Amino acid sequence: MKCEGGIGATSFRRSRMNIFTICSVLSLSAGALAQVELVAKIAVPGDARDLSKLRSVATSSVPQNRLGGFGSAIDFDRETGLVWTAVDRGPADGESVYKCRLQVFKLDIDKASAEVVSTIMLTRDGEPLVGDIRALATEQPLQMRLDPEGLRLIPGGVIISEEYGPFIDVFDRDGVHRRRIAPPSRFMVATAADTPEGEMPPNNTSGRQANKGFEGLALSPDGSKLYAIVQGPLLQDNPVDGRNKKIGLGLRVVEASMDGGTSREFVYQLDKPKNGVSEILALDSERFLILERDGDRGRECKHRMIYAATIAGATDVSGVDSLPSSGAPDGATAMRKEVFIDLLDPKFGLVGDTMPEKIEGLTFGPKLPDGRSTLIVSVDNDCKAEFESWFWVFAFEESAIPTTDSITSSMP
Repeated sequence: MKCEGGIGATSFRRSRMNIFTICSVLSLSAGALAQVELVAKIAVPGDARDLSKLRSVATSSVPQNRLGGFGSAIDFDRETGLVWTAVDRGPADGESVYKCRLQVFKLDIDKASAEVVSTIMLTRDGEPLVGDIRALATEQPLQMRLDPEGLRLIPGGVIISEEYGPFIDVFDRDGVHRRRIAPPSRFMVATAADTPEGEMPPNNTSGRQANKGFEGLALSPDGSKLYAIVQGPLLQDNPVDGRNKKIGLGLRVVEASMDGGTSREFVYQLDKPKNGVSEILALDSERFLILERDGDRGRECKHRMIYAATIAGATDVSGVDSLPSSGAPDGATAMRKEVFIDLLDPKFGLVGDTMPEKIEGLTFGPKLPDGRSTLIVSVDNDCKAEFESWFWVFAFEESAIPTTDSITSSMP
């Protein structure tokens, strides 16, 4: 069926009560089911407000209680049925004092609604963590700036991967910072700066690229290991060609134990140098879903893939200081991957002028009445009032996901 009206005057009035309608709900009836089906598109107005009750502005025009930007990170709590999300560094791309926070939603596909039930501010030592790129400290671990990009729930807590360090941070469910997991030194820049340009060569020749740190975070099903993936190649893994164009394709996936010990690193290969990875989600102890996309919007988009990828047979490259421009180092093997969902497939109806730029979050959602599993994909609108935020809900039989044995290539 189709939802009548979508986000119009009626749903805008409802948004003031923090309830947002599904723009369209596709049929869940029995019949010939496709392997993967888009069953719901949930839109949240770009000017909706959260429950923080903050009244100041993060910039000259963006109020501190704007709801948008939550699509950067998402996870589903099976015990409560709630969806937890993390807002990234807020409006103005790090040029604001936006206070970092979590937004918790109740999604109901049957009732075609999404309701904000909690806004949780992130703090450390009683002080708010902020998206402001200028919130520097002499020692990087003490910085109050935070750019949340990945989120996974653990009993009594929330784990967030962020880009400024990059770090992995553990919070309790009230948003209080408990501890920080630092990556191997090769991921850190020697000189942190208050502008992206200040963190790039020649000031730094190794470490994460500016705004391309730990973009995605996965938690193993048994809860013992974390997997963080960078959005783009590390500086030392991203060589240039004769025209000074960056050509690196190799991203590092860090495997860390929950106690903070780093155990292994693997190479994930991008399809193109202009692409980046926005999320990683564990399927089992070896397989992951990885969201790889370009940075375009609307009809300019050329690449929006959710891959099934595996570390089975992949080589630990934690002892390798610099990766080649493509492929794995000599004698090593990169992760293999295979397409699971092509978001640009016309059958989903997402292609067109309204295709968002920042499709960034992945989590498994509730089971449907017909027994199918769901995958929720979230969209970050950068806190811009003119763009809606989205939850896209895909349904599939678990047999539709490529198996470890069927994934044959490190490049499509």
